[in-house]
Amino acid sequence: MQLKIEKMKKESFQAKTGKQYNRVKIMSGGRVYSCLEGFWNKDWKIGDTIDVEAEAKTFKGQTEYQIQAPHRVGGNNSNPKIDEILDLCKKILEAVSNKGTEVTVDFEEQVPASEGNPVFDEEIPF
Repeated sequence: MQLKIEKMKKESFQAKTGKQYNRVKIMSGGRVYSCLEGFWNKDWKIGDTIDVEAEAKTFKGQTEYQIQAPHRVGGNNSNPKIDEILDLCKKILEAVSNKGTEVTVDFEEQVPASEGNPVFDEEIPF
């Protein structure tokens, strides 16, 4: 669902465990939505239109709308490059645990060395 942030407030609270958290509350369309502050929502500001999933929860007779954090791996909100790197890491870990297995990686694009790197015509003397 898409929400336009009409009002926004950040507040700190302490969990039962004693750990401090920051909560973001926004108002959109006359409803208040809340979520924990994270890397995925730290840049939100009034006037932004955000695409989120929200779930209605009833607590002590009042309905609150909680914005769900995006999934980090897999799902609709994942980053394909991160998934690719995680798959490569899994292959490397499997290869390390199975001694003798060769790991090869095909890079899609070759990255040229920067002009600042020295090029040696002879062997390095050490």
